[in-house]
Amino acid sequence: MKSDRSRRGHRSRPRRTDASSLETTYFDKDDSGHRAHPDKKTQQLCRQVHRRLDLALAELEDPALDGLWVHSVTPEAGGRALVVHVIVRATEQIRDVAGHLDAARSHLRSEVASAIHRKRTPQLQFIVLPQAALTDEEVDDAF
Repeated sequence: MKSDRSRRGHRSRPRRTDASSLETTYFDKDDSGHRAHPDKKTQQLCRQVHRRLDLALAELEDPALDGLWVHSVTPEAGGRALVVHVIVRATEQIRDVAGHLDAARSHLRSEVASAIHRKRTPQLQFIVLPQAALTDEEVDDAF
């Protein structure tokens, strides 16, 4: 008589024998054990969040956040949060803008939640950078 496993259609796992698949399996991770490069779904999530945050920042009626734009959205190493790099025109505005972004964090997170269809909405961490920190090519691409 066959065991329950074989009757349910259980198949044995295929064995990996080529070195390239082993390299992908074991060496595609950084020192902490996480993937070195974000996967396709994570990159898609970052693009969706980037678009929604650009719109949400433009819709806010906070004068301190006028003229802000999102430079990039990247996943945090642990995977629970997204790091949002926001660009301001003047270096003097960094502290003020960071405070206003912290105050608007819950509203911006709810905007992101409505734009993405995920079980959990990621936390948002903002890093405010001056426009002078960008290269001319990056500034041209943004505008």
